[in-house]
Amino acid sequence: MNQKKIPRKMSEYKIKEYLINNNKEFKNLHNLHQECETELENLTKNNTMSSEELQTAKIIKKRKLSLKDSMQKMIQDHSRKNTVQDF
Repeated sequence: MNQKKIPRKMSEYKIKEYLINNNKEFKNLHNLHQECETELENLTKNNTMSSEELQTAKIIKKRKLSLKDSMQKMIQDHSRKNTVQDF
């Protein structure tokens, strides 16, 4: 019988949940990302924004994206390191 190794990975959602609960750096990044989301929501709830508000929103969006990229890298690293092999 030919047996193959089948990688079993946690879903990205479960990894994220795990890292929030078990990794202080990830939890901090997640909290900062949420703060950026809240700031953006508060800033953009008005239909018209001043040029200063538009600039602030742009800065927040860049920061939020950077935080998300960092979290995504941590999720991918965790996924690679914790692949379980079944025989």
